[in-house]
Order: sequence, then structure tokens, then C-alpha cells
Amino acid sequence: MKIDYSLEIKEKYPESIKSLNEFTIKNITPNSDDIKLFDSIFTEEKGKKDAYPSLYIGLDLAPGQTVFPNRDISLYISLENTEYQPPEKDKLGKENTENQHRKPPRLEWQYWNGEGWQRLSVQDETRNFTRSGSVIWIAPPDISAKEDFGHEKLYWLRVQWRDGDYERKPKLKRIQLNTVNAIQTTTIRDEILGSSDGSKNQSFKTSQKPIVRGQKLEVRELDRPSKEEQEKLISEEGDDAIRIVRDAAGKSQQILVRWHEVTDFYGSTGRDRHYTLNALTGEVIFGNKVNGLVPPPGAGNIRMRQYRTGGGIKANSIGPSKIVQLRTTIPYIDGVTNYDSPQGGSEAESIEALKERIPRTLRHQRRAVTFSDYEDLAVSAFPQVARAKCIPLLDLKANPLTPELKPGAVSLIIVPESLSPKPLPSLELLGRVEDYLKSNCHGAINVSVVGPLYIQVSVVVTIVPLSAAGTGALERKVDRALREFIHPLTGGFDGKGWHFGRKPYESNFYHLLEGIEGVDYVSSLELKESKDIYEPEAVEKTKRFLVYSGQHEITFEPVSIRRA
Repeated sequence: MKIDYSLEIKEKYPESIKSLNEFTIKNITPNSDDIKLFDSIFTEEKGKKDAYPSLYIGLDLAPGQTVFPNRDISLYISLENTEYQPPEKDKLGKENTENQHRKPPRLEWQYWNGEGWQRLSVQDETRNFTRSGSVIWIAPPDISAKEDFGHEKLYWLRVQWRDGDYERKPKLKRIQLNTVNAIQTTTIRDEILGSSDGSKNQSFKTSQKPIVRGQKLEVRELDRPSKEEQEKLISEEGDDAIRIVRDAAGKSQQILVRWHEVTDFYGSTGRDRHYTLNALTGEVIFGNKVNGLVPPPGAGNIRMRQYRTGGGIKANSIGPSKIVQLRTTIPYIDGVTNYDSPQGGSEAESIEALKERIPRTLRHQRRAVTFSDYEDLAVSAFPQVARAKCIPLLDLKANPLTPELKPGAVSLIIVPESLSPKPLPSLELLGRVEDYLKSNCHGAINVSVVGPLYIQVSVVVTIVPLSAAGTGALERKVDRALREFIHPLTGGFDGKGWHFGRKPYESNFYHLLEGIEGVDYVSSLELKESKDIYEPEAVEKTKRFLVYSGQHEITFEPVSIRRA
């Protein structure tokens, strides 16, 4: 017996909607453009030429405080991670014509000082609400509280959208006060690496590996470096590159000098305090007196004052609000949590990937000149980018189906690293990749970064099983095999996904399904292509599409039917 069902979802607008904005209650007509005001942080008031769309943030002091502390205050602005969607068919070519002349948005932060709104200087990591990030500021001495929006006295900040336009208006998810960035690492302090014997090319190893960049390596030296050497150390490592440890009488007891990491010693002189680090193995190598200074002899005089180890993709699977406990106590911190899932972690590069990357790096030297350079730079600089394809002389942002030929235009299609059946990059990722490529190519090149076009492939198949028992489990196994096989990044027989412009053939599925345990043979098989954004025929003509799995129809014939 087989039970089936169908579900039809119909969207309906509410009968009435009321919004409170700028102290005014408005009646919004359902199924109208006015309902779009809920899509964005800012709403433009019609008929108010002098009014800027604004976002108000009310803050209160902690219990017992009477003034704001004289230190940095951070507001983390978390925006909705909107996925890329190609322009609708009736807007092809129109959208980008407007975007070409679009001025970047400009926001102005203000605070209330008791008499009026004054401009507030901030460090804006969100780049005017185009991506999630922190806004860091110091409370001015004259910031004042007032009653507003029906609340008791609060200290109000205001963000005004002064001019410019967004490609897509930002959607606010949440604002968090006093947040910090966290990284999945363990910090090791004051680890003795060993003793220098004064010989050339000495090497030492850390006890933990791999090493996350940002380590501080110190060498205990007998004498203070010369004035010229001190100036170079300060330029390389900062003002605290040389530490003098004194005894109770104030006499100099130890001279600790922080050395500088380099990729190789080819540019190092015999007096440069340089070393190389293999972050994967934790091996530290010093110079040979010609290229790089040799550490002076001493017992236990080489140590890592601080380094971090850890990382990887493990933390990426931690969901929101899963980190709730401090490993060690921190003064004035009651507890912690993560409102967003961690991201960006990646494993160490494999030898096979290294062999592919090094020749490409030697070719492009971190500058995008040839078309393949754009692809290599995007994949190597962003772990979230799994695949990239460069399309020269076409701007796909306006019209991904039939773009016009434009000299100086370069389009890059990126596919994010994802287990989703249909991986689509976020607008934030597209913006970051585009900014990076523009900073590493010729200024006259017009770079556009977009997501891929997709064709949905569904399989209608009739299978003759080896046994009538367990067809339910076999159906699930077949469905899983089909979905995994069609996945654009990890599908195919080699597990490397599908190339742009390549569709699977029926013979591929016969070979796949008849290799599944429990399947006798495939009686019939048909491939169906469904409409995604555009018609499959129009997408196929571009030769720039990817395939993804749709809903598959799997039926079984009676076991008594056998091949002759």
C-alpha cells in the first residue's frame, strides 16, 4: 500500500495592516507597494522632501552608572543574508542601467545632546549597512537622555540615510550591544621553544599545531639592539617590540626582543631579526648570518610569548545560541552567547590543492590580468567560494540571458561552498568578492560578480527491485543517490560536481541506479527540466548554467517481471 498527498500553498495578504513610523500610524493597503516598507531598515516618507529616512536606537545606562564610560562602545548590526536572485524577465537590462549611475549610499550617525541632533563620529564596519558588522563609537560628553517613542528617558542615536542608493535595501535582523569577534582557537602563552647554540639555520617547533597567524616570538638577547635596528624592529613589530624586564632594584635583568616573521630570507640582511614559520607544522627557522640574523647563544632564550592554535571547519556547524559558557572567568562579564552561526573556518590546504594553487599564484601574482586570474583570485581569497567562472566582455548583472557586448566589462560567476541542493551566494559575499577583485585589477575594468543560473533536473524512473521486501528503504536510497549525483558541487561519478553548461544524460542515470544494491534493472527512465527563474531552453543557450536536483518520481514494478 502506498499513501501519497499533495499540498497547495496560496499566499494571501492580511485584511488590514497598520504601521507606526515617525510617530505616525499609517493604514497600509494590502497587496500594494506600501507593504514593501517592511522589507528594509529605512522607509522613505512620501511628500517629505526635507526628511531623511532614519533609524533610531535608544540606549540605557547600566544599573549604578550615571554617565557613559569613556571607552569604545560597539553596536553589531546584523543584516539579513539575502541570496542572489537574477533580475526578473521583464526587468532584464533595465536594472543595471540604473545601477551603473547609482551613487553608493551614505549614512550619517547622530546623537541627542539635549537641544538637538549632533553628528557622531563612528568607525563603521558595515560600510553604510551594506554588510553585517560593528559600529564602534565613544559617547560624547554632552549626550543627553530624553523621552521619545513612548519610552522613558533613553540616550538616543539616529542613523540617517542622507543620499545614494542601495542595490537592494538592507534588511535588519538584530542589533547587539557590546559584541566582540571570536575565533575558534586556543591561546598558548610563554612557551619555551628551545636554546640557541649560535649555529646557522636553527629550527625549533611549537608543541601545538597548526598555528593561526598573529604569533609573537621573542628572543632573549645579551645587549640592546642598536638605534638603527631598534627603529626597524619598531616599524616591523610595533612600539612594544623590545621589552626590558627589571629586578626589584630596577636594574635591567632581561632584554626580550620580538623578531619578525618573513616568507623567506631572500630580502633579509645579516642583521635582520627575521624567521620563517611553517604554520601547518609549527616549525620555526632562523637565518644564517648572511640572510637573517642568528639568535645569540643562551639557555631557553627562544620562546613564543603568545600564539594561537585551532581553527578548521568544525565550528561552522555550531548553531546560534550554542556557545553559552566561558572557559575562564573575565572581570565584569556575566555570560556569553553567539547569536549567529560561526562561519569562515576551513581546514589546512591539502598537498593536491597546493600543487594546483602554486602555479596559479606564480602566474597572476595577486593581480587580475587574464580571465583565469579572476577565477583563481576569487577562489583562493574566499574559502566560501567553491567555484568561479569568468565571462569576458559581458555584464551579466543586467542581463544574464542575452547580455550586450561591452568592452572593458568582466563578469564573474561564483558558486558558494554549500550542501544546499541549489547553492546561491549571498549579496554580501558577492559584494566582498567584487570589492576584492576591483582592488586587484586595472581601474578601467568594470567588474560584476553574480551568482549562477540553474536548470532543475528531475528524474521519473521505474525500477524492478531484486526483492519485493524493503522497497520503502530502497526508494529512499535511490532518491538520496539521485540528489547526491545531481548536486552541482559534489555530484557526478567523481564527486567533483558538474561543469558549467553540462547536463547529465539518461545513460548516466541508468549506470548510477543499476549499481545500487537491491536494484535489478531500470525499466524506464525520463528526465524532466523544470522552470527555475527563466525557461530552461533560454538558460541552456547561455552555456553558463549549472544543474540541481528537483523532486524525483520513483516507482517499482512487480518482482515477477524479469528481463528475458
